[in-house]
Amino acid sequence: MPNLESVKNSLAISLFKSEAISIGTAARMVNHNLSDLITLLSSLNIPLTGNNTEDAKSDIALARQWLKNNS
Repeated sequence: MPNLESVKNSLAISLFKSEAISIGTAARMVNHNLSDLITLLSSLNIPLTGNNTEDAKSDIALARQWLKNNS
């Protein structure tokens, strides 16, 4: 039986790659903070940007909030 955490990570990454969810939503799905998910995606050579402007704005706002709370 597959590891549930691996399945959740794979699902979140797949949904992010297909632009079905934002990076922030993907991070929440797998209970990772944004910086950890960005690191994971980067290590997998998955681009962090897409064509959805609203998602990009949301992700920037989420990143700014995270930085504010963790600085």
